[in-house]
Amino acid sequence: MVYRSVGLYRVLGVLGLVATLLVVWLGWQFEVAIRNALLIVSLFFLVIACMYFHLGNEEARGAFL
Repeated sequence: MVYRSVGLYRVLGVLGLVATLLVVWLGWQFEVAIRNALLIVSLFFLVIACMYFHLGNEEARGAFL
């Protein structure tokens, strides 16, 4: 049986947002080609963060029971 934790999903969502902001901040330190690549990678982290926030909200509602 898998134990699902709302708090864990939300913490993982916050970590995804922090990773997104870190990658975007690092992107401004480089030239244009590297900056564009890092901004595209940051979208991946943003999608993961939104997914974990969504999972946390669904778990809080009890949608997976």
